[in-house]
Amino acid sequence: FFDVVAHRLLDLFRQQTLEEKGWLVIRHLCGHLDVRRLYITVARAIQEAAAKNEPGELEFTQQLVQTFSWILFTAVETKQLRDELLQPAPISGLVGR
Repeated sequence: FFDVVAHRLLDLFRQQTLEEKGWLVIRHLCGHLDVRRLYITVARAIQEAAAKNEPGELEFTQQLVQTFSWILFTAVETKQLRDELLQPAPISGLVGR
């Protein structure tokens, strides 16, 4: 399900200018879906799209990363993920090595 949403979202943003209402669509999705899973899935879709090396893909990818980053840093809908990312990584796996 998330893969389909991510790819359709990217297709939609390719057809319409991302700046128009892209940030609003992304925030709305974040308010209704698992934000962490959405971000991971979209990141993978962006990585796949960038690997194709098609004309204009670099600029599009840069815009997407900038938009998703801005939303992650500022939106109320992404606060839980933001807080999770700000937590220090557990070091329990490093003890005893």
